[in-house]
Amino acid sequence: MAQRVAIGGFGAIGRVVAQHLDRGIEGMALAAVSARDVARAQAAMADFAHPVPVVPLARLWEQADIVVECAPAAVLRDIAEPALAHGRLIIVLSCGALLDNLDLVDLARRSGGRILVPTGALLGLDAVVAAAEGGITGVNMITRMGSTSPD
Repeated sequence: MAQRVAIGGFGAIGRVVAQHLDRGIEGMALAAVSARDVARAQAAMADFAHPVPVVPLARLWEQADIVVECAPAAVLRDIAEPALAHGRLIIVLSCGALLDNLDLVDLARRSGGRILVPTGALLGLDAVVAAAEGGITGVNMITRMGSTSPD
């Protein structure tokens, strides 16, 4: 049975994630989206092979096993708190916003929910942002692309 996925935020990132799910990802199915502009999101759903409901942020968990947060950091709690309270898995793209909402980790533990924080192309960038909250004044970051072979 496919995992039901809801997308919190239907902007540049959320729409792309939703489109990929709509085209088909094995073991997953798009179940719902939320958007600030509901009418625009509903109109965009007309282009989807399998249109889904546009629901309020706080109700995404009702539609899904997995909630993917693709919204502005300011609304992280609106998406995550109800989802975690009902034992859902939430994938948080606004990783830095967790610093101001660490109680969500405790909520996840108490309710059986889970928080996943993905890393992007710049590994460690969110860690640098998080560390800056503690008063770091400078960072040297070195990244390398390509082979890890010494040749």
